[in-house]
Amino acid sequence: MTKGKFGLSLSAIAVIAFAFAALRQPTVVLLICGFALLAEKDEWLNKQTMQALLATIIYYLVILVTDWLFRRIGEVF
Repeated sequence: MTKGKFGLSLSAIAVIAFAFAALRQPTVVLLICGFALLAEKDEWLNKQTMQALLATIIYYLVILVTDWLFRRIGEVF
């Protein structure tokens, strides 16, 4: 278990980022990703937190597109 500059386990930070992504908390995921990129500067942690951030972004994009699609279908009928 690798510890970061602030004494936190790097794998714990990655797990927390994915947990908040699963709980649909985009602001917290963005803050954790920023912490990993700016403060810790560990390559593995950066990849993991970016994956959590991208999963969150993709989730909200899919929600947006399906909302547009079903709204258009609703207008037709």
